[in-house]
Amino acid sequence: MKYISKLFCVAQHIFAVRLHDAISLPDTQYGPFAVTQGNPLFTIDIYKGSEETLGIEFTEETRQDSFGQTFVSGITADGRNILSIFWDDTKALLVSDENYTQSSLYVTGRYSAIAIDCALKILFAFKTVDFGTLAFHASTVVDNDRAFLFLGVSGTGKSTHSRLWLKNIPGTWLLNDDHPIVRITDNGSAVAFGSPWSGKTPCYKADSRPIGAIVQLSQHKENVIRRLSAVEAYVDVINSIAGKRWEHIMADKIHNTAERLVKNVKFWHLACLPDDEAAILCHKTVCEQWEK
Repeated sequence: MKYISKLFCVAQHIFAVRLHDAISLPDTQYGPFAVTQGNPLFTIDIYKGSEETLGIEFTEETRQDSFGQTFVSGITADGRNILSIFWDDTKALLVSDENYTQSSLYVTGRYSAIAIDCALKILFAFKTVDFGTLAFHASTVVDNDRAFLFLGVSGTGKSTHSRLWLKNIPGTWLLNDDHPIVRITDNGSAVAFGSPWSGKTPCYKADSRPIGAIVQLSQHKENVIRRLSAVEAYVDVINSIAGKRWEHIMADKIHNTAERLVKNVKFWHLACLPDDEAAILCHKTVCEQWEK
């Protein structure tokens, strides 16, 4: 069967994508992460779906609804892992072996490209957790060669706060606006990496920086910032990480890496307005404390 095979490297992890049925990946999005050699952690074949392939029977384990999209996870009678993604006229079915090393994605509908991104993000999160790697839902800016991650529930203003840093702090630049990757090195250092997944903002940088601080955002009638305790920081981290937390082995690995992150990075909570003063206060506070 004819297909196009590509290798990508994200946060120093390599994965392979085999594109069938004339399916392609956007070069502006995935091109910066393309490599020519390496041993992939996982391989995924992507096909256009059919009634037969999309109708594989499985036992549902968990279900999640997010912004009109429904994600259903389960397992087939012969032990394969299943993830079904559907919304509007789009449906995708990700079929993986026990360890998520070999997968096939069948997709159809007008939002096929988004479904492919979802499947790749999920596989990446599942396969890299063994290596001290966490896939975050956050916006990330860089200042003075340090990365600053802004966490918060959707609609809190993570992207807005990043833009305010870019506007008010000279030399600041955006590393990723939705899905940065964080790795904990052997010596405990935390590093933020860009990824091919950046939400509505086209920011696809194959770059990385050590983390200066992580800031949880919430909306408020004034700008107030405070340092978080280890317990508070852990809760914020866990709620911002992608992963299969209903499966105890993977949940334990996420927990262990999150604990190491909390021990080695300073966490803050910024209750704020969407204004210049919020960015200036946040930058001044976290950068001054980073040196201590």
